[in-house]
Amino acid sequence: MIFSKVALAAAAMMASSTGVVAKGTQPGSSNRCGTPHMTPEQVHNYNTLASQSMNKLNALKANAQKTGGSSIQKVEIEDLQEKEIKIYVHVLANGTKVEDGYLEESQIHEQISVLNADFSSAKLSFRLQNISYTINSTWAVGDDEEGFKSHLRKGEYTDLNLYFPITLPDSLLGYAYFPVFLSQDQAFNNPDGTGQDMFTLDGVVIRSDTLPFGTFAPFNLGRTATHEIGHWFGLDHTFGSGGCEGKGDMISDTPVEASPAYGCQVGRDSCPNQEGLDAVHNFMDYSDDDCLTEFSPLQKAYMHSAYETYRQNVYGVKK
Repeated sequence: MIFSKVALAAAAMMASSTGVVAKGTQPGSSNRCGTPHMTPEQVHNYNTLASQSMNKLNALKANAQKTGGSSIQKVEIEDLQEKEIKIYVHVLANGTKVEDGYLEESQIHEQISVLNADFSSAKLSFRLQNISYTINSTWAVGDDEEGFKSHLRKGEYTDLNLYFPITLPDSLLGYAYFPVFLSQDQAFNNPDGTGQDMFTLDGVVIRSDTLPFGTFAPFNLGRTATHEIGHWFGLDHTFGSGGCEGKGDMISDTPVEASPAYGCQVGRDSCPNQEGLDAVHNFMDYSDDDCLTEFSPLQKAYMHSAYETYRQNVYGVKK
């Protein structure tokens, strides 16, 4: 069952990185999301892929206008093939009580429902494969990342691993890794040359009190997972890098933004000399959970392109 935003908000009120800001953190802080910045090589590759996605959609729109067929709004989605992503969930707790981070399965299923609702317009869905529970005081606070991922990661590069510790270092709410090119002989090379095992590190780490019914208001409606999984699909923050004069997120239908938006600043225009208002409702900004409602059409197309290019184009890499 997919719960409405109103129902989730009511549940969160009863209960009490990526939209991710720690308690007591003032707007303007940068510790909501810990996803690493793109390397120069990634920026180049992603910019090329974004341009290809835009050109493809523009061609479809032009054809729709000539033929008088599907509306331009619909054609952007109609060309995308449905994709179902397998999810493996790993709960990292201090003990077997809820207050120890030992999540109830019902709460995890609610998170999957939120994901399916948020990504449905992009023709992306998620199917839960397994839930594992590990009692480890070090892993429960997000430490020893390589340790818990090397022990727990399941599936292939096309599959999503979600890790739910109680908290994370530096007051982060979550983080992910952008997809990279992997092959049998390159599966363990980080694009920045550090030699990290990028197949094992792949996945999304989210503090468990940001799930639906969590206590980390106003980030407890499950949108931290939506935000971070957007990164897992290759999307950058809407505010990107470089401010008003930069390339933003390299997606042409998300307006350039000078800095992250917090709260729900409808009508915000941080780059008045650039076209469009800030995309404060976009899942890849930093607004409160109940303010995040959408991906742009080109973001939806781009997620499919990135998934097909990076995640489905892997040979012999599985665990």
